[in-house]
Amino acid sequence: LSRARGRTSILEVRALSELVTNYLMKKYVKGGYWHGKRVYLVDGTYITLPHGEAIQKAFPAGNNQYRELHNSQILCLCMHDVFSGVAASPHFGPYRGSKATSEQELCKEMMGKLKESCLLMGDRNFGVFNLAYEAQQCGHEVLFRLTGPRAAHVRGRPLGNEDVDEAVVWRSSKQNNKRNPAIPADAAVKGRYIQRKVH
Repeated sequence: LSRARGRTSILEVRALSELVTNYLMKKYVKGGYWHGKRVYLVDGTYITLPHGEAIQKAFPAGNNQYRELHNSQILCLCMHDVFSGVAASPHFGPYRGSKATSEQELCKEMMGKLKESCLLMGDRNFGVFNLAYEAQQCGHEVLFRLTGPRAAHVRGRPLGNEDVDEAVVWRSSKQNNKRNPAIPADAAVKGRYIQRKVH
């Protein structure tokens, strides 16, 4: 079994994963749509890898204040269908090193591979302009939490304690334009700002 595993390419594993995911979706998610869209929960996690030379080279372990860390970690992003719990094939990359990735970058990769218009739900780590704009370009909708300062930027005024549901236009900031020259300087995302105080 170990020798057979060693002869299997990562491309074959990915293809098999896609087949299994598509089969489960067709079999168990017949009515799993919200207003005509699949709904995915998006979140990332870190996976600790066993120590090994090849692993350390592909996924650097990094250092703390004392020494090089023994084990490497990868950053893995998952999307789970809300109605069935079926997970789309995850995307992953190095957590540390010169080729380190982020949850946002992995989410962009996965959004580009979704075969139909979807609604993506995520915590405030995903509530950034770049992801909302990328989702719009791919034909998806998003429901993301926002940090306080980001929410104030989206609304164009300080936040209060009242419940809010209003139309907004989220525009890219000057700082964001400098960091992301590929996004047009006048890029904007139309949507709704919803604020609810939960007791």
